[in-house]
Amino acid sequence: GDRAGAMAALSDRLLDAVLLVGPPARCRERLAALREAGITWVVLGPQRVGGQSLAEQGEILVRHLAPR
Repeated sequence: GDRAGAMAALSDRLLDAVLLVGPPARCRERLAALREAGITWVVLGPQRVGGQSLAEQGEILVRHLAPR
């Protein structure tokens, strides 16, 4: 039941290994590495960052990470 404690226990190394986090260029690089490793399907979902809504984050996600 201690969500804040559970989140605090997650290391940056673990999060970096299982999530795409960071600036768009870094996320694109990580997506390319996944593709090169044979991953053919990923689920991308916006998260609240700062004062931005999920809709705003979704627009950023699509603008910067959608296939071109």
